[in-house]
Amino acid sequence: MRSRRPRHNAGFTLAELLVASTVLAIVLGTVYTSLSSSVNMWKIGEANIHTYQDARTSLDIVARELQNMVQGAAHLFVGAKDEFEFYAVTRPMNVEDGADPQVLWIKYRVKSDPKDEGKLFIREERPVESPLPSKPPRDGEFDKTIVKLGSESQFELAAGVKKLEFHYYWLEPEKDTSLLGKPLNAPAKFIIRDEHEEKSGIPQAIRIDLTLLDPNAETGETRFTTYAVMHGPTTP
Repeated sequence: MRSRRPRHNAGFTLAELLVASTVLAIVLGTVYTSLSSSVNMWKIGEANIHTYQDARTSLDIVARELQNMVQGAAHLFVGAKDEFEFYAVTRPMNVEDGADPQVLWIKYRVKSDPKDEGKLFIREERPVESPLPSKPPRDGEFDKTIVKLGSESQFELAAGVKKLEFHYYWLEPEKDTSLLGKPLNAPAKFIIRDEHEEKSGIPQAIRIDLTLLDPNAETGETRFTTYAVMHGPTTP
């Protein structure tokens, strides 16, 4: 008779399977945590990049359009601390109004955002359909109904806005016009106002401060500042 040799089954014991499963679970959990953290950081970074791009782009638009302001309509410029309106020759954002530059009534302001904690940076435009008055009225009162405007279009330039402020700059007039006794390379002095009264004319420059909510910043916000220097004649 032939002797039977005992069979050796190739496999793992229950204890070995438990140990392997535990190690695999730990490894997969670590990988998932790292991957999830990386994805979240990527999403936050991408959102911040888009926010910063929107802020810079919107400020560039404001500065460019201010430089294209209709100089003969300086008395129509009205500015407050958080909004202002003016007339400029520029391309409309509303494609239905055409792509060529035209005279537009433009207003910049902020409004509440029903979908977010912050506010929305808004640009409003209306095409001008009548001649603009070249001089202020004699009685000091300007009837805005004289200017015929087309339909209004509204565009959102940036979201998550905490604060929008405008500051108006005029060069301080020199008291001594003589060259004697005047220091060389003396820094220019400005009169800065937060409110621009109607028919006060066009300032030499406007500073725009746009503050956005930023959860990644230590203060919870990030401020962007730009200056729009006016071209052409301004008001002394």
